[in-house]
Amino acid sequence: QAAAQVADALPPGLALERIGQRLERVERMSRAFRLNLEVLGLFSLLVGAFLILNAATFSVVQREALVALQRCLGASRRAVVLALLGEAALAGAVGGGAGVLLGWLLAQRMVLNTSATLAEVILDTDALPTHVRLDGGIWLLGLSLGVCVATCGAVLPAVEAAGVSPLTVLQGSRRITAQPARLRRWGIGALAGALAALGLLAAPGGSLALGLAGATAAILAGALLCPLALWGFGRALRPVLSRVAGVSGLLAARQLSRSLSRTGLASAALMVALALALSIGITVASFRATFTLWLDQTITADLYLSPAAEQRGTPFPAGLLAALRGQPYVRELAELRTQRVTLGEREVLVVAVDAAAFGRFNRVPVLGADREQAVRALGAGSAWISETLAYPLGLAVGGMLRIPAAPGGTTGAAAGGAATGAAAGGATAGATAGAAQLGAVDVPIAAIVQNYSAPTGLIYLDQAAFRKLFGARPPAGAALWLKPDADLEAVRRAVAGLPGGGEVRIALNAQLRQGALRVFDRTFAITGLMSGLAAAVAFIAMVSAATALLEERRRIHGYLGAIGVKRRTLALSFLLESGLLALASGLVSWGVGYVVSAILVFIVNRRAFGWTLQFLPGRGAYLELLALGVAAALLGSLIPITRMWRAPILAAIREE
Repeated sequence: QAAAQVADALPPGLALERIGQRLERVERMSRAFRLNLEVLGLFSLLVGAFLILNAATFSVVQREALVALQRCLGASRRAVVLALLGEAALAGAVGGGAGVLLGWLLAQRMVLNTSATLAEVILDTDALPTHVRLDGGIWLLGLSLGVCVATCGAVLPAVEAAGVSPLTVLQGSRRITAQPARLRRWGIGALAGALAALGLLAAPGGSLALGLAGATAAILAGALLCPLALWGFGRALRPVLSRVAGVSGLLAARQLSRSLSRTGLASAALMVALALALSIGITVASFRATFTLWLDQTITADLYLSPAAEQRGTPFPAGLLAALRGQPYVRELAELRTQRVTLGEREVLVVAVDAAAFGRFNRVPVLGADREQAVRALGAGSAWISETLAYPLGLAVGGMLRIPAAPGGTTGAAAGGAATGAAAGGATAGATAGAAQLGAVDVPIAAIVQNYSAPTGLIYLDQAAFRKLFGARPPAGAALWLKPDADLEAVRRAVAGLPGGGEVRIALNAQLRQGALRVFDRTFAITGLMSGLAAAVAFIAMVSAATALLEERRRIHGYLGAIGVKRRTLALSFLLESGLLALASGLVSWGVGYVVSAILVFIVNRRAFGWTLQFLPGRGAYLELLALGVAAALLGSLIPITRMWRAPILAAIREE
């Protein structure tokens, strides 16, 4: 009640706002941006869990005889499991500590890009000096994640090691086969993961967390599908490989489908890394293509003028616009006026445009309405709103938008960069606050437009409708369309020579486009690490899986060598098996990466930012990632093959 009385007593141009309310809005604006960065980290942890699972499996296979002896001497299954999990936890703690240090070193560089974009574009502030903290909380988080991921990844191998009969291991009679029951379990798990993903994505409410959980479920479903794909791949290619590569090809195809308990894990780890790299690459490429198209459609003027002073709210030089209108090189001139208003808990930028000129020159993408009719409605007093405002507030074309009015209030002039963008039809959230809310006016919604520079929302109004709501406002900038024979540099010098021309910043069309794309590329430079991560995962996964396989097949290879099979034949068969594993994993990753990228584009991105993107799956690096995975897998198998080549036949077949 007291707040209402104070608000009623305020003079025009002032509004009452609770302490901390603006900070809360800033926090909400940055939350989605921060969440998307955290998602990359969580996906990396998912890849790491598969790597730990792979490495723990190799460790168990390497020490099966030792575990069997311990069981024979009285060690219980529980003691074996706890010992292996304790070892994994210790390794995870060491890895977590090393990861914190490496992450801190990488963050020193990467945070400069992301923080600059967050400050300049999302939060509408000047870029601030950044410092990457390395305090006790970060150490605790890194060590905890390392221990948890390593322990979870080692559970299955530890249970498997404790469940194997000691007599079977010591007799060397254990066989690795693809049991139908195991294949059925993997198939059922993959189907359950797919159904869980559909259920999470279709859940009502538009929750961002559910969208991310659905994407994770889809990735896990693809991982469970990998052993089945290997089994089918090996059986389908067996006739071809036996004819092309002889005994080596036949051995490779048979072993690929028989050793799924080992190859399935390596395939899943490799597939997850490739699928994530592909999905993020498709998403970023789709976003960049959409962003470029939006720039082509909105930044259409030849020159953009804004106050040169760095202080916000600096007025546009008086008389410069009138002088420009009389110049022979000017074909069209559009003034920019902006005002900040608060809709609920969102600060929204209102941009005044000349509807006729706006319809002729600006091609900002219009959703859900006929463009010509929407332009006429804009001139008649209706509003165009950005989808970043329409989606979270549930607004639609044909509905009404209640805009707080401030007749005679203070000017919400934009800073130089915002004025430039708004004049282009892509206004940023750069206007200063200060709108006096002395009532509200219901305005019809004529169109919803795509705008990627106003994260909190944007409203286009005709100049006349803008004056009715906010009174007379001095211009904050201007856009110039020149005649076809005009020389840009000559016009730029001429404008600078006019009275007041030295007080404005003059930006060329190409400069604005290059600057916007530079900000985009700087923001998403971190995604370029995903390809390197995929290659590293492929190499590590294949080293672990190949070493485990050769350890299990050591006696079999010894017997084959004893009866005359050449080491060259065995090495070639193992190389073929590694290449086929990577090839099958890469093909599965194409489907999983496509599905996950569609989830990121149509669901996660829309729920996080309210933006609609074009979906361009053809922009993905399918062949490049497949070749990268195969090459890394072949290189990773060379180390175990070298060990096999040097191992004496007698040592492999000797029985104690």
